Formats: sequence, C-alpha cells, structure tokens
Amino acid sequence: MKKYMQYFFSFLYTQPPYEVNEIGWGEFYLQVKIHFVDLTLSPISIVHFVKLNTDSDPNNIPPCVVNETYEEIIFKNPTVHFYNKFLQCNNTKIAPHKFQEHFIKYDFKEDSYTKKYLQFQSEVQQEICDLMSEATLLSKD
Repeated sequence: MKKYMQYFFSFLYTQPPYEVNEIGWGEFYLQVKIHFVDLTLSPISIVHFVKLNTDSDPNNIPPCVVNETYEEIIFKNPTVHFYNKFLQCNNTKIAPHKFQEHFIKYDFKEDSYTKKYLQFQSEVQQEICDLMSEATLLSKD
C-alpha cells in the first residue's frame, strides 16, 4: 500500500505556478522536495501540512479551503553564478488566483512590528547573556 501511495502522490512540477489541485477530505503532512537548477545547491525537503477540510460552519461551506503557511528559504553565501541569476530573475506579475478573495490578507505593517519585536527580543536576550557572563566573572573574583 505504501508503495502505491508513493506512486500515486508523486508529482513533478518544473514550471510555475507550482500548484496542486486535488479533491479529497482530510489532513495530512506532505513532504516537498525542492531541486534547484544550480547543481551546486543540494535539494531541500520541507514538510507541509495539507488541510482539505474546513473548520467553518457546515451550513456555510466556502467554495474552497484555504490553509496558507509561510515557508522561507535563505541562501547563505550563494555562488556568484546563482546570485547573478537570482538578481536577473523574471518578476513578471501573474494574474490573480481564481480564489484570491478567500486567501489571507497579510498586514505588512503588522509584519514589520513583529520583525521589530523579534529584533528587540534578540537584543534583550543578548544583554541578559552579557550580564550573566559579567556576573559569573564577578562571582569568581
């Protein structure tokens, strides 16, 4: 059964949009493996939670289930070739999704507050570590 499931749910997408449209019900984890065109970069795997049912009122079922998550890939010290390709990427706008009205509307102002909060939290943690190190040195004297 496991081999059948791996075959049945194996999809390969090489062109955007990287979107899977399936019909079903339930919740499960999906392993996504991302391969890069630049062969110097190793493929990465992420686990994405798929939710095909809604928490809303059964009498008021929306036309689609939206379960968005944010994944971020950070490239540390990319190769010069990759970096140049990345800067030259095509930033062409694509047409809105047919269910766009149901997607989460992000408040980027709130996001900037969150980033500032995390930065301040990091600074406070660093200050606490510095003070603890100083206290340790003073207690040894």
